[in-house]
Amino acid sequence: IGVTGVQTCALPIYCKIIKIKGDAVYFSIKNGSIISKSQLPVTMVKRFQYSFFQTAGSTPVIEVNYDSIVLPKYCFTVTGGMSYWAFAIYSSQTTIVQNYLKKLQVGYSYGLEGSYYFSKHWGGGVKYSGFYSSSKLTNMLHIGSAKDTSYVTLSDAIEMHFIGLYVSRRLFSKNKRHSMYDNVGLGYEYYQDAINSPGFSKLHGGTYALLEEIGYNLELNKHLSFTCSLSALLGNLRSYNLVDGSTNSHVSLSK
Repeated sequence: IGVTGVQTCALPIYCKIIKIKGDAVYFSIKNGSIISKSQLPVTMVKRFQYSFFQTAGSTPVIEVNYDSIVLPKYCFTVTGGMSYWAFAIYSSQTTIVQNYLKKLQVGYSYGLEGSYYFSKHWGGGVKYSGFYSSSKLTNMLHIGSAKDTSYVTLSDAIEMHFIGLYVSRRLFSKNKRHSMYDNVGLGYEYYQDAINSPGFSKLHGGTYALLEEIGYNLELNKHLSFTCSLSALLGNLRSYNLVDGSTNSHVSLSK
């Protein structure tokens, strides 16, 4: 079997298919006296010809029928990247406080998710994502209750954890190798802030949150894909618990 439409081959006469197994085409490339072997997904083949070398390419060119490609039903994803926590920073606050809060807004995220597609375009899944950021101020003047002064370190370490369900819609390119998807879901988000000011206390609470996510997916092979996505979580914390030493109090927030 010879091939004329494999994108990897600049000169078809130097390429020859060895076998087709699963969703991969295994082929050899001759460069002078050196013969090397490689493979590529079937979705990268545009057209092919049987008995190309035996018939000097006179056999009909066959276009690949991409509609016959079996689409994956299950998808498991590991994510990681940068996240931005959107909250108001007021101009009335000092420059030191504004810079401190801006550091808390930017952090890193990580997550796991699994989805099942019951049709070509529609499916659903479950998603977990985490967010972490921190900020610190050193050598801050602290005035105690007895009017004594000292220099202390102030810090916050923010954690947010979301788990929820979503509905997914995906669209494919002609060769099914590229796809775009849109996820919309609802879940629960847990918030925690470990505070050092100058003693240690912990603030934590939770709320329902909405998920909106759009992404691009590139199929590398049958079992592995590369994904780039942009997601947003929208939640409103109405109350939290404050643990300060041996004291535990519940605080309600204004709307």
